[in-house]
Amino acid sequence: MVTTEFKEYKHYGRCLSIKNEALEALVTADVGPRIISFAPTGGPNLFFNDDEDKIVTKGEVFESIFGEGAEFHFYGGHRLWLAPQLPLHTNVPDNGPLDVEVLPDGGIFTGQYSPVSGMRPRMTVRMDETEGKITVTAEYLNASDETRSYAPWQITQFAPGGVGFVPFGKRNDAEPFEFSTARPQFRGPRPALSPEALLKPLTPGKVFILFDIGHLKDPRLHLHNRHFVLQQDPEIWRPFKAGMLNPEGFGLYALDGWVVTAQHEVVPGGNYTDGGSSFEVYTGNAFMEIEALGEFKEVAPGESLVHTETLSVQKAKRPLPDLDDERDVHDFVWTHHE
Repeated sequence: MVTTEFKEYKHYGRCLSIKNEALEALVTADVGPRIISFAPTGGPNLFFNDDEDKIVTKGEVFESIFGEGAEFHFYGGHRLWLAPQLPLHTNVPDNGPLDVEVLPDGGIFTGQYSPVSGMRPRMTVRMDETEGKITVTAEYLNASDETRSYAPWQITQFAPGGVGFVPFGKRNDAEPFEFSTARPQFRGPRPALSPEALLKPLTPGKVFILFDIGHLKDPRLHLHNRHFVLQQDPEIWRPFKAGMLNPEGFGLYALDGWVVTAQHEVVPGGNYTDGGSSFEVYTGNAFMEIEALGEFKEVAPGESLVHTETLSVQKAKRPLPDLDDERDVHDFVWTHHE
């Protein structure tokens, strides 16, 4: 059974508590929207909170875009953005109260219209009756009088000290993981390509790694044939970000004996930003982000961009793997994603 009630939470003000026997999620009503807390029963809040309100975008250039005194506060938790990443689309001040509609199993949280982006955000959060799972629907309404082009973007900031796992290949328990120099078995001639196909630029297949900030020798990165693994280390301040086409459409974050799964639909051959990335990960010394993106498309006045993601949590079924052992990583990931 799901219950809802308003409560005060830290410096975030009034929040709607959405709770069942396995999970409590807190969604801000006075700022945001943000899912600011995601706490399994008997466990901690697995989302990052900027308790000291330190991470703020502001200054003369920012005010020239959004007006005098404008500031964007990261706050923490799960938030909505628009891609591609530009201050006009992403760091939009959202410090005012929301329109909140309470549902039997959650709520609808509508933010303020931004005359700069022309869009108005809405986050719908619904909780499963018994499982530690919520469905988050991000909706951006084009409330301007002209056609806009964006991609919906859902970003989850996790508490520090965990490990992120992103599979980018199909599960295969039978195929050996050792690298082989043997010549593959001949399977017949390649299919003929048309002249048009020969001229078409190559596009990502299984994976596209976009190292926006970071490099391959970062000690937090463990890159395998089928899995991308990134550690969050509070002692390493240097930021790292990578994006990829993730046909599996999910990633995991493991922390303190809990595993969170973030899953969303991926459109094969879809029009994704950041070089074709449907999934991105970011870390600094304060938190880790797992980010899911929808397709980049035009949205006419009065129409909306919609993107749905599911966040679920479970007790870890096995210890953290050896992050340099692909078989161990594979088994850990798929044990938690049956």
